[in-house]
Amino acid sequence: MHTQCPHCKTLFKISEEQLAAVNGKVRCGFCYRIFFSEENLFDELPNIDANEVSSPPEATHQATTEPKISAVSDINTTTMIETLHFTQNELQEEARQRLEQQSSKKKNTLSSFAWTFGTLAFIIILILQYGYFMRDNLAQYASLRPALQQLCRVAKCTLPLQHAPTQIKLISREISTHPDIDNALRVQATFINKAPFQQNYPTIKLSLSSLSGKTIATRYIKPQEYLPQNTSIEIGIATQQQTEVQLDIRDPDKKATGFELLFL
Repeated sequence: MHTQCPHCKTLFKISEEQLAAVNGKVRCGFCYRIFFSEENLFDELPNIDANEVSSPPEATHQATTEPKISAVSDINTTTMIETLHFTQNELQEEARQRLEQQSSKKKNTLSSFAWTFGTLAFIIILILQYGYFMRDNLAQYASLRPALQQLCRVAKCTLPLQHAPTQIKLISREISTHPDIDNALRVQATFINKAPFQQNYPTIKLSLSSLSGKTIATRYIKPQEYLPQNTSIEIGIATQQQTEVQLDIRDPDKKATGFELLFL
């Protein structure tokens, strides 16, 4: 069996055992280039006309004498083994480099994934910590409250009631002289929670004014001051719930003729 180098056209004798040892990949002993011998196998030597064959270029082979193409170069055992070993070493080196590249890519991918995962975990932890410690303020935002409720279920914490004093509307109000106490006034009012959620009882700002409309006294009244003693203030005021307020206050110099209630 013979094979021919496709680069310099040199012919070699080769056996099936030698082909199997290198999977058909060999190095030409003349031009030293690697080729697949299985693609250029001959069971018998081809008929070659010496007049039609030109010698390989001198620049390629750097040979001092022109080789005869009709002559078949025999690959002896030593040369073949050295050539095969050299070819196998190159294949092993290529395989090693490919494995190193694949390993490096895997390491880079794992490193990038670990960095991304660590960054996301750090951001999530920061968000959870911020939500936990600032939950009282954040709980006043309706869009954030469901997430904070989930957080508190895990962290075993509680959320304060929402606080929307602008949603508390005054239904009625009245000011009159106190029936039993001298120099005192009685203020009566009814308000309702118009918010679609349960919320804290508001602090009431009571301002007394004179006949000319000038403010002559202001007082801030907390829920425990205007609610009955048996009221559960921590439960808050339910949506659409009405609350009646009765306040007894001192009349400043008997000049108060009007008043204003604001919910804070």
